[in-house]
Parts: sequence; structure tokens; C-alpha cells
Amino acid sequence: MEDLYNSIMQQEVDAALLICALVVSLIVAFFHYMIFTGLYKINLGNFFFAVYPLLLVVLYFIQPQFMLIGIGGLFVLTFPMVLLGIIIIAPALGIRERVNYQNKQQELARITNKNAQYLKPAKKKNWIWELLKSLFFIACFFGSFAVLGFFGPILLIVLTAIIGKKRSGSSLMKLQKSLPTSKIRSVAMGLAEIQGKIIIDEALTSRVKCKRCAGYYYLIQEISHDDDGKEQLSTIHTDFLYNPFFLEDETGRIKVIPDKLQLLHFSEYSYRSNGKKYTEYVLEEDDKLYLMIGKASIENNKPVFVYDENKRILSITPTTAVEKHDQAMYYLSKARPYIIAFLLWAAFILSSDIRVTSSGVSVSPHRYLNKNFGIFKNNKSEKEEQVINDNSDEAIYAEPVEN
Repeated sequence: MEDLYNSIMQQEVDAALLICALVVSLIVAFFHYMIFTGLYKINLGNFFFAVYPLLLVVLYFIQPQFMLIGIGGLFVLTFPMVLLGIIIIAPALGIRERVNYQNKQQELARITNKNAQYLKPAKKKNWIWELLKSLFFIACFFGSFAVLGFFGPILLIVLTAIIGKKRSGSSLMKLQKSLPTSKIRSVAMGLAEIQGKIIIDEALTSRVKCKRCAGYYYLIQEISHDDDGKEQLSTIHTDFLYNPFFLEDETGRIKVIPDKLQLLHFSEYSYRSNGKKYTEYVLEEDDKLYLMIGKASIENNKPVFVYDENKRILSITPTTAVEKHDQAMYYLSKARPYIIAFLLWAAFILSSDIRVTSSGVSVSPHRYLNKNFGIFKNNKSEKEEQVINDNSDEAIYAEPVEN
């Protein structure tokens, strides 16, 4: 470093070199401007383009060689700025923006409708905690790559997918796999799954399509566009209203008390006007079969279907949505072992040391696998391996002997 400094201080710096440095500083300033505004979300004025040239002029008058150090420092600074922005700053800002938006929408739902909090949990998220989880995953990703090569990140992704699979999916989709579908006449008290058609008891009129229904969920969203022209929707109003209704199968019917009812995978009816989107999901009487999970109980000596406080569920969805979900999960479960095996094999090949010798192709596992797992250990000693490699190289590159 001292030799580099002495070498720079011995350089002759004239006015022509200063002009070239000023032009380069404007180019560097342009890249830094894009980094600050794009990754760091910092709005800079046009005066920013005058900062770097002014800095170089000041350094030039202090000591001409300092100008070279300044332009070199600005250029080198670009790379850590990009890495810091991509790895930490941009994810942090994105997480904070998403979490703040979710908390805002939950608060809006709570204000506009006292029961809307039951549609989604009103638990607020902390963006700092979300950022720490993301940074932990990034650290695990690069750490696994440093230890295991390509084998590490792919193994991490496979484990994350397996863990995420157990947590993914709505409560209804998870519970319907373990709960038997009961006939309405013989449904047992407690958590239960039933199936049937909707029968309206007290009719309502929906807000958008003016349909006769047992209830509806209605929301208004404001339409906007980001810098790339991508459409964004922000919910500014939510409302829903459900009256008690019946679910009927071939054995009988049961009254549903729709307090805290959640609609899943219902068709939406919507239209747009004056920069807003108006959407509703309607609980209507039709020929479709619906699946419900909730609690079978007794009220006024009659069976009713209500919200289960223990499992926190009273959900209804078309049976076609359940069939599509189960079919997709079936094919995914069949393909998952092959996908995992392919990824692990590809990671093993990419992380291995592959050499082409005169006797063929030699594949040596990653040094961490070779050292710690007996299945990958080579029976030959390191010296024997080195001799074989040297002899192979000599065989490849040996010059032909003339007769």
C-alpha cells in the first residue's frame, strides 16, 4: 500500500489529466446516482452530479496527486456500494415497505369493519425481525457454499422447501386431508367437515352484481402504477355481510352461523371506475357443492355449524377447488423425490473435482465430503493420487518419440 501511494505521488498531473478525471467523475457519479436511487431509495437532486467534480478540483488544488487518489477511491467505492445494496439495503427496504403495507391494510380492515380482523390475523409484523431472518438465510446460503461448494446452497434450498411445505397452505386445505367428510344428519359434535349445497335462509343483495345471496365480501382498491408501469392495488375499503344459511346434502341440512366465516377460492366479480377497482365474493345459492370445516354444536336444541375457537376456523370453499388442490399435491408428491435426487446429484457433480486423464474421467468429491463422510472417501492415499495425476498429465502432454 505504501509503495502504491509513493508511486501515485510521483506522477505528474497536469490540466489535461484533470479534465479527463472530471469527465470520468461524471460517469462514476451517474452510476452512483443510479445505485442510490434504485437500491437505496434515496432521492438525490441534480446537484449531486456537481459534487464529485468539485471534490476532485478541491483535491487538485490541495495536491495534484490527491486528485488521482480521489478518482480511484470513487471508482473502487462502486463495488462495495452495489454489494451492500443488493445483499442488505434493498432487501431491508423491501421488507420494511411490505410489512408496513400489510400492517396498514390490517389496521384499515379493523377500522372499516369490526369483524374484518377475522379474515386475516391482525398480528403486526416487525420489519427488523423479518430482515434478520432474511440476512440469516443469506448467511447460511453463502456459508454453505463456502463449506460444501454448490452442494451446500442446493441442500439448503431442498431443506427449506421441505420445512416450508409443512407450514404452507390454509388451515382448511390442511385439515381436510385428515378430517373425514361427515353426513350432515350424523355429524358428530366438535370439529367436523361437511359437504353440501348452500340454501339461503334470509336473502341479501350483493353490492356489485346485485345478486340474491346469503352474504358477500366487498372491497374497494385504488389503482396506481410504479416507475416500471406495473399496476399496483391498494385496499382503501373493505366490508362484508353474512346472514345465517343452510348447508344441505342428501341426508339433511344444518344451519350455519357465519360469525368469523372465511371464504376461500370463490370466484370474484369486479369492475373498474375512476381509478378504483370494486370487487366482491358472493355466497350464493347454486348447484355447486361446497366443503365446510368448523364446529358442529347445539343451539336451541338444534344442530348448528359455528366457528371453532380451538382451531380458529370456520371456512367454506367450492369442492372443485379442493379437488384441484389435492390433484396438484398428488403430482407434486410423486415428482418431489425425483426433483430432490436430481438437485442433489447435480450439486454433487458441480462441487466435485473433475479431471480428464488418459485413462478416462476422474471425479473426486468435494474436500469436505471426502474428509467427513466415509461413503465419499477415496481408498488411495494422497501421495498415490498425486502420482497417478502426475503420470496421467505426463501421458497427456508427453511429446511423441520419433523412430
